[in-house]
Amino acid sequence: MKKLLPLLIAVVLLLSFSPQLLAAPDAFGYDCQQVTPAYIEASTYIGLGGDDEYQEVTLPFSFPFYGIDYNSVFVDTNGFLCFLYGAQSYYNNYSIPDLNPPNGAIYAFWDDLYVDGEASVRTEQLTSPNRFVIEWRNVTFIGGTGLRVDFEVVLYETGDILVQYRNISDDSRERGGSATLGIENEAGTIAYQYSYDTAVLPVGESALLYSVRSSETVVPSMAAPNIAGIILEAEGVDANQSSGKGRNRTFVNLIQQTAANMGPQTDFDGVSKYVLVGEPGEEVESLNPDYWQAVLDFLNARMTYYGLGIGPLTYSYDNYVEDQYGPGPGGSLPFSEDFTSVASGEIPVGWSETAAYPNWGVWNNNYAYGYSPEMRFDWAPLFNGISRLISPEIDADAYSSVELTFAHMVSNFDSYTWPYVLKVQVSLDGGTSWTDAWSLAPWGTVPAEVVTVDLSTYAGQSFKLAWVFSGDTMGINDWYIDDILVTGS
Repeated sequence: MKKLLPLLIAVVLLLSFSPQLLAAPDAFGYDCQQVTPAYIEASTYIGLGGDDEYQEVTLPFSFPFYGIDYNSVFVDTNGFLCFLYGAQSYYNNYSIPDLNPPNGAIYAFWDDLYVDGEASVRTEQLTSPNRFVIEWRNVTFIGGTGLRVDFEVVLYETGDILVQYRNISDDSRERGGSATLGIENEAGTIAYQYSYDTAVLPVGESALLYSVRSSETVVPSMAAPNIAGIILEAEGVDANQSSGKGRNRTFVNLIQQTAANMGPQTDFDGVSKYVLVGEPGEEVESLNPDYWQAVLDFLNARMTYYGLGIGPLTYSYDNYVEDQYGPGPGGSLPFSEDFTSVASGEIPVGWSETAAYPNWGVWNNNYAYGYSPEMRFDWAPLFNGISRLISPEIDADAYSSVELTFAHMVSNFDSYTWPYVLKVQVSLDGGTSWTDAWSLAPWGTVPAEVVTVDLSTYAGQSFKLAWVFSGDTMGINDWYIDDILVTGS
């Protein structure tokens, strides 16, 4: 085979425990308590084994984690669960939070582990209360140490996370001396780290309960206001990151959840503003400042609840939002795509790909810039030729200068033997002919970077863009693309 496929409470019937509160809650509000263990032996083998492997498991209920609901989770042989995943397993643990992947994870016992023939990974669904168990049983460590441990994560429908440990001997590595224990949000900006490379686990059995302190995170009950058309500004937002990812995505979700008449488009102008647009050309009336202050008070309180680290919000507005940001939905500038609302394995609505080589699809990776999902060009199925991912028509008629930015990362296989070129091309005739606007011929893996391309040659016109692979896919593993933004002035 050419290469491996991408490696990828009530508490338990009102557990009789005397909880011991540990460090202060993280910025979101999660805390951790030591509780009395009641280890659950799961019965369903999921077929996951080996070294540096992972498998997606469907959850029996929607599980809330750092303000986002998830319906599935990736189980890694290296002792953790990840709600958003890349194209490889991660054996080398580090301190959290960290912007590097994995993120959005529960690190039960993150170490370089091995699920050999004497070990297994199992699940169990339980009710009263509803919970789901993922168990690593009798797993060992890489390096032939002969040490073995049992541990499990119990996910509660309420969002509580119970992590239990069993058969821990008085050995530094079994007690967590080379492991990370804790939880981390999707953006890699907030975490509750219980321990890092420290032998903290008691000999025998123990249990940790992660939960959000409800007494300190009361969600405001104010009625949702109409915020269509207003420009919201906030400090603490990554200027190179479009809305829809990590903190930004959670913020946009807040808007969508709390604003009854939210317009159909949310754009990020690349500085630190969120522009909420109603119908194209909708006039934004002068509104009572007291009303908008109430809106801001509401949203700021919500952001505090979600621990986003963004804010405080301020606001401004013009008679027509389109005067600054274009006429809104319909293809005109700014044009953006961060693949947030696209199903896994699919391409966005309105986009197309070369029919002969359909190697494009959205995946829950976070390699191009740090947040999932993103677009991936995969080496399989193998071909030697040209494959394009083609955007909808982009209208730049009203602009004298145009600029494209996008984030990307290239995982190389052997381009010396099987060369290839990556490109961005432009078409003025609907895709009949193409002109190169940017190209790269990798001779190795290309770390995540943001690319800027001057498209002013095409200002005052309508055009399509294409991200292009040209060559032999034997030479590449994957090309990850994210946060596409076309702006004009």
